[in-house]
Formats: sequence, C-alpha cells, structure tokens
Amino acid sequence: MLNKPSRNNDDGSIKEGVLHIFSNPGRPLGKGLVKVLDDNTLTKAHRYVLFNCQVVEPYKVEHLGMISQQYPNLRDWDKEKIHNEQFPRWFKDREVSLLDLVENPFREELKVLAQGPQKVFTRYKKYIINGFRFHTKEIEARRRTQNSGVIVTAETISFSSRKDTNPIVSDVTYYGILTDIVELDYLFGKRVVLFKCDWVSQRGKRSEKDCVLVNFSYLMGDEEPFILASQAMQVMYVKDLKHKDWHIAIRIVPRDFFDMTSRSSTDDVDNYLQSVVLNTIDPEDSNNSTLVRTDVPPVIVDTPQPQASNQGDTEVGDNNIEEEEDLLC
Repeated sequence: MLNKPSRNNDDGSIKEGVLHIFSNPGRPLGKGLVKVLDDNTLTKAHRYVLFNCQVVEPYKVEHLGMISQQYPNLRDWDKEKIHNEQFPRWFKDREVSLLDLVENPFREELKVLAQGPQKVFTRYKKYIINGFRFHTKEIEARRRTQNSGVIVTAETISFSSRKDTNPIVSDVTYYGILTDIVELDYLFGKRVVLFKCDWVSQRGKRSEKDCVLVNFSYLMGDEEPFILASQAMQVMYVKDLKHKDWHIAIRIVPRDFFDMTSRSSTDDVDNYLQSVVLNTIDPEDSNNSTLVRTDVPPVIVDTPQPQASNQGDTEVGDNNIEEEEDLLC
C-alpha cells in the first residue's frame, strides 16, 4: 500500500530533450470536448505561452530593444504595449527566417511554437497537476467539494500610470476561480495546457490578521485570463463572517504532502475567525448579565448525544470520496 500512487498523482515527470513548455506535467480527468477558439482568445492564449517560455526570453529582449530604437521618445508603458501586441507575429517571422542558421537544441520545437496553435482545442473540466485536483467552477454546483480556487505568484511589471518612467518589477500573488481548462494543439502533437480564470483585482484583495481576504465583485479585465496549468496552486475560499461579499483565502497543501515544521495557513484563519466571534460579543452585556439562576435549586437534565452531521460543510479536494459520491442527489 505504501507504494500505491497518490489519488492526485499527476504522473508529471518532465520529459528530457523536450522544450519545457510542451512537457505538460499533469493529466486530465474525464473526456475532453473538442471546440474552436475565437481569434481574440487564441491570440491571448498563445501570447501567454510565448511570454512564459524561458527559451523565448532572448527574443523578447531583442524585440523590446528594436522597439526602443525605433521609438526612442516613447514612454515605457507604450513600449510594453507595442511589445505585447506585436511580439507573436514578429517572433514567427524571426524564427522562420533565421532559426535554421542557429545552433539550438530546441530549434525544431521553437519553429513549432512560433507557428502558433491551431484554432481547434480540447476543453476539459477536471485536471490533476502539482498534487491538486482542479475542477472548473461550472461543475461545482453539482458537487460537495471546492476545487476551483487558483492561486499563482508571478513576476509583474507595475506602472502607476502611463507616464510612469520607473515601473516596479515584483512578485505579485493573484487569486482566482478556474473557469476553463484549455489544451492548445500545436503542430506535430505538441500541446500546452492552460487554466483560464476570473482573477481578483488588487482592489478586491486585502490582508487582515495574517489572513488574505478577497472579493469577487472586483475582477481584473480579461486581457490576461490564462496561466500555465503547471503554475497553478490551489486555494479554498471561505465566507467571511465579518465583511459581506468577502472570502478568506486558505492555501491548500498538496495531497500526501506533510511539513511538520511549517505553520499552517489554517492557524491564521482560526485566529482570525476567533477574533471575529469575540468582537461580536458586547462587553457590557457580558459583564452585567448572568447565565445561572440562584433563586431556585438546580435541576439535572439528561441530554441526548447529538447526531453527527456534515450538512453545510465544505470539503476541500475529494478526501477519498469517489467521483460518483461527489454528485449531489
């Protein structure tokens, strides 16, 4: 039994000699549905793939340098905008014309990457990656489990305004809800799996008593809805008792992962919830009222033991519940 694979084992060993972006260390659950991407979504998805492929990084630097030479007086914000919009087309032309002249162990795969994905893609509703089992938001209405919470930390260039000449580059943590699982199909069987999410904006995120609270009334625009499936970590959202429309974000530990030395995020949540409950008690009422009568003899009453019930509980992951048992009757 000790050698039995984890239920959320993604069988995701990285394949040697394969461009990392095409390694896909995960596996879908259930059958996929073949669909067609619209041009706008296809462009966003492919651009994200290019911008998150390490081998493409030198080409990004080259393209930005060309833009700076061509538009020396342009603001950094506008240069980044042009770079984002034009890089995929430029990279495709650049690769086709010069890649054969360069000694690169991934040159053939880079050619495939530069050509972009086909419009036909495969959609999934469930996927296992990084030890987590993810479900799209759509199917959670029929389940007792919450598996659509996504968290990712990414290096982000932040501009205070279009006139900002000193943008800040820092790691930013984003919280979202998984809405779609997209498997892009490149040439020669090369594939990339993306998670499409609704992301909470910075306005909809705040910290309180070592906890992160998020509000899904404040969402980011849909310009960058995708992340690589391999980048996704899981988070659970619990309704906050104190603030309407806000949820406490709880990071989930991958199944079968144990770290006895680290502080659990649930400790901070427990402390926060305890403070919320205590703050709802009126000190004057607690000091001036008594819960015990002293003018009559005590009466002993036998009370029955309460029946165990899980009604209203939210389960994280499947907790060894089979797929069929997840469906609500």
